[in-house]
Amino acid sequence: MLRANFSRLLLTSLLIVSSTATVMAQAELTAREIARRSLPSVVLLMCDAENDLSLGSGFFIRPGVLVTNYHVIEGMSRGLVQVAVGRRGEKRTFRVARVIAFDREPI
Repeated sequence: MLRANFSRLLLTSLLIVSSTATVMAQAELTAREIARRSLPSVVLLMCDAENDLSLGSGFFIRPGVLVTNYHVIEGMSRGLVQVAVGRRGEKRTFRVARVIAFDREPI
């Protein structure tokens, strides 16, 4: 229990440090430039869960691997990821191959 709490605290700390460094590095960028750089990593997830459809957003943390909230994939039998590509924002859709890991509890 203590080890799990420490791991969550460490992960939270790393994320905070990382995001603070990113914000500081981007402080001189305009809002438009920040959006232009960040939006290609943002996706729309559409998940089938029995007779229900779940929609949510997510973002890539590396090629082919993305993060979303647990409630978006909860009970998912299949899922699709929609990505806007290129300057014109053409949409491409990909199938979710598998869930690598999840945590039901918020940090």
